Amino acid sequence: MAAPGATAGLALLCGLGAILLGALLLAGLLAAPRERRAILDAGAEGRLAARTRALRDIARVLAEPADGITSVRRAKVKLSRRGTRGRLTLRAKRECDVPAAEVKDALEQRLRPLTEPFRLRTRLRITLGGRGDRVP
Repeated sequence: MAAPGATAGLALLCGLGAILLGALLLAGLLAAPRERRAILDAGAEGRLAARTRALRDIARVLAEPADGITSVRRAKVKLSRRGTRGRLTLRAKRECDVPAAEVKDALEQRLRPLTEPFRLRTRLRITLGGRGDRVP
């Protein structure tokens, strides 16, 4: 403090507040982000949850043998902050002789054992298969 008085005291408090705020921002920046998990059940004993990567892999495995699907390109899981609900987005290619609505119904039926317990909404992006896609 260069000079005594109320102004100098206020400037000192503002400077200390700025230093504290900077330290908190640095701590938040350097801290590792938490991995989000989909919660299946939470009780007094703890939580039963699954990682998004595992859910994504399960969704892809469930969707591949569906009728009319030639390939499943990408499965993506986005969860809410609490992990109690979320969205499963799946991109798939279909055969040209199978209607899109029929393929969509088949995919939703195959994914239901995964989406209902974890409260995931499905968003299906189904396109017509192209040259080089496998046909089961």
